[in-house]
Amino acid sequence: MHRRLPLVLLLAAPLLARAAAPLPGFAPADLARIADLTEPAFSADGEWVAYTVTTANLEADESQSDLWRVRYADAREHQQLTHTPEDDEWRPQFAPDGRTLAFLSDRGGEEATTQVWALPANGGEPRRLTNLPGRVEDYVWSPDGTRLALIAMDPE
Repeated sequence: MHRRLPLVLLLAAPLLARAAAPLPGFAPADLARIADLTEPAFSADGEWVAYTVTTANLEADESQSDLWRVRYADAREHQQLTHTPEDDEWRPQFAPDGRTLAFLSDRGGEEATTQVWALPANGGEPRRLTNLPGRVEDYVWSPDGTRLALIAMDPE
């Protein structure tokens, strides 16, 4: 019985050494390559899907979100709509006519509050749609696309 124990340990030693070694192919630096895709929103005609892509900025120790769109029938046709390393954009929603994409953003510097912004659905320069003292939590387009209903925080 005592002779078998050293033999078993000798045979198991290479397996234990391999189990303790780090797995190839994934390291902490690889976390920056992971992208979280969320909040898909269809255009009214069903042709496009807008979505939020969030990635990690390991140097700054924070996440960063931008908006993308992809053609539903051909995912190879995709486009990054925002590229703001210092700000975040999320919660995209197409206007009922499909020409405008609204979204929430904290653009505007350190003191900025979350507001509703919009840009042409095929890309372009965003413009701020709201300028409330408190942050906007959520919104929805009216059926005719002429108004927004908002949920906003009272800063008081």
